[in-house]
Amino acid sequence: MADSEINYNADAFRSSLNPKLSSNLAGIVAHSSSKLDEAYFRLTALQAWRVFVLEEHLKPEALGFFSEAQNDGLTSSQIFPVFERLLEKALSRDQVASGSHVEGTTAREAKDLIRELRDAFKAAGFNDGESKALIETVRNRGYRLGVHATDIVVDG
Repeated sequence: MADSEINYNADAFRSSLNPKLSSNLAGIVAHSSSKLDEAYFRLTALQAWRVFVLEEHLKPEALGFFSEAQNDGLTSSQIFPVFERLLEKALSRDQVASGSHVEGTTAREAKDLIRELRDAFKAAGFNDGESKALIETVRNRGYRLGVHATDIVVDG
C-alpha cells in the first residue's frame, strides 16, 4: 500500500511540475529577465570552471566533494560574484583585480572575501598552497586568478 501511495504522489508531482515550472519561469522573465540571465551566466561560468580547471587538477573524490560544497561556498551571494570579478579580470588586459574591484558592492574587505574564496577551494579538496596559487595575491596591487587566460572558456 505504501508503494502505491508513493507512486501516486510521484505521478501527481510529475503531472503538476511542468505547468508550475512554466508559470514560474514566465513570471521571472516578465518581472526581471536580467536576473534569469545573471543566474544562467553564473551556472555556465561555474560549469566552465569545473570542466576546464577543476576536473584537470582534482582527484575524483575531491571533485565529488566540490560538487557538494559548491552550493554552500562558491555560489554564496557574495563569494561567487568575487570569483566572477576575478574571472572577468583574468580575461582582460590588466589581469590584476584591485581591492575595490574585488569588494564590489559587498561592503566587505577584499582580503576577507579572498580568504573566504580560498577556503571554499580548500573545502573542495585543494590544499592551502593550491588555493593560493589559484587566487594569487599581487603585492600592493590586488589579486589575480592563477589560471592563464587561454585556459579559460566561458560560454554564455
